[in-house]
Parts: sequence; structure tokens; C-alpha cells
Amino acid sequence: MWLHSLFLLATTLSVFTATAAFDPVTTGIALNISQATYCLSDTSMESDAWDCATCSSDVTFETTHAAHGELVLFGYIAERGSLFVAYRGSSNIQNWIDNVQIRQESPYSDVSVGVEHGMYSLYASLRNDVLSTLDILSSKYGTKHLLVTGHSLGGALATLTVFDIMYASAPFIIDDLVTFGSPRVGNDRFSQYFDKFDVRIARVTHYYDMVPHVPETFLGYQHIRGEVWFNEPSTSYVECHGTEDPTCSDSCSPLHCTSTSDHVMYMGLPMGSGGLC
Repeated sequence: MWLHSLFLLATTLSVFTATAAFDPVTTGIALNISQATYCLSDTSMESDAWDCATCSSDVTFETTHAAHGELVLFGYIAERGSLFVAYRGSSNIQNWIDNVQIRQESPYSDVSVGVEHGMYSLYASLRNDVLSTLDILSSKYGTKHLLVTGHSLGGALATLTVFDIMYASAPFIIDDLVTFGSPRVGNDRFSQYFDKFDVRIARVTHYYDMVPHVPETFLGYQHIRGEVWFNEPSTSYVECHGTEDPTCSDSCSPLHCTSTSDHVMYMGLPMGSGGLC
């Protein structure tokens, strides 16, 4: 019932606010998968583990990878002919924000690209296993198409995954990057690469959610394109322009971007470890 209602919401929104750039149905699929990462245990490996409230029968659960406090979820979406990879966010939002490492590092051959040290270190510790699993599933399902998603810190890891694959010209076709309440990940040069990448991006933000405002721009960070900003009751949204649109989520800056409750509610779905499972 919940999944059916969510897709009805997405369809209704698409009638009066969406353009071709934003796909509410794909975003709804990604939302359910992103929340499912919080509901599976670190040892969930078998198909019978796929029984949470957002574990949709429209997708095929394959496996998970758990390491360093992170869980990565893999599967297949038959209707799209696409694999998916989803990253779990932090279980303690405020504690994670307090421990964001504002230091940037430059791990790519283009040394002008800077990314937040802590986020990148976590991603780098997962990367080989993630790419290896995707290679196996690509062979199994005969597809290179990919949807990458995540909420909160998971959105940052999803963003790094897409950058890594696109920057290295890895043999995958990324159709969609969909994040919910993602923090900023890198500097302006990092953001500029996403303007060149041929991938549809929905960087979904919710009203006064505080997480998209860290790390701060004055520290040299900049969001990627694709923001879709939902109002507080999630009854309408704005497709934003550029990377830091002052009429969207940034409109609450600097004094009102303080909500943790907006961070754990996306498109009407309770998110996180205390969300709908």
C-alpha cells in the first residue's frame, strides 16, 4: 500500500510541476531502494531478506556489501533493464555532521579536483568490492546500465561512484544518479565535471534539511547540478538551476537551514534507521 501511494504521489506531481528533466517515477524507485538500505542487516545476502516496507517486488535484490560501517545494496530493475547500487546513510545524522572532515584531498589525475577527505576515504575503501560486484551482475543480466542512489552520506558516496566511473570511462552506462539530502562532496572543479557527464541527475533536497548545507561553500565546496527542491509537506517541488540556486534549498541560508526532521522525511517517506522499515 505504501509503495502504491508513493508512486501515485510521484505521478500526481509530474502532472503539474515536472518537466522532462526530472523523472518522478525513477526518483520514487530510487527513494524506496535508498530507504531499504537502512532496513537490511549487514549480513543480508539472500533474497528472503528482501521483505521490508520499501523492498519493492518491482526490483530484484541481489546482494549487499558491508564494511567500515557502511552497507551497499545491489540489484536489478527488470522494467528498466538496469542494475542498481545504493548506499546507506549515517545512522546518527548530527554526530556525522559534527565529524565531517572539511579537509579536501585530490585523488584524481586532474589535481584541481578536490573532494572531502572523509567521504572519499570511505568510498575508496568500498570501491573495489562495488565495481567487482557490478561486473558480476553485469555479466549475469547482460546489461551495463546503472542507477546509482543514496540518502544523506549515502548520497555523497553515490555521487563519488558516478564521478569515479565517468571520470575513468569505466564500462558502465549510468542512466541516473538520484540522491536525497546529500551533503556537498567536492569543490567547483569536481562540480564542473558533472556538467560534462551525460547522466540524468536528481539531487533531491527537502525544505530546510541541514545536511545539503555542509560542508559550507566558504570552505571551498560546491554542489553538483540537478537539484530538485521539495516544499515542507512534499506536495510540490522546484527544478533548480545551476549548482547553488539561491531560490531553492540555499534560500534558507544562512540562518534557517537547521532541520534534521526535514532530513529524515523525503517525498513523504520517513527515511533513515528510524524510518519506514
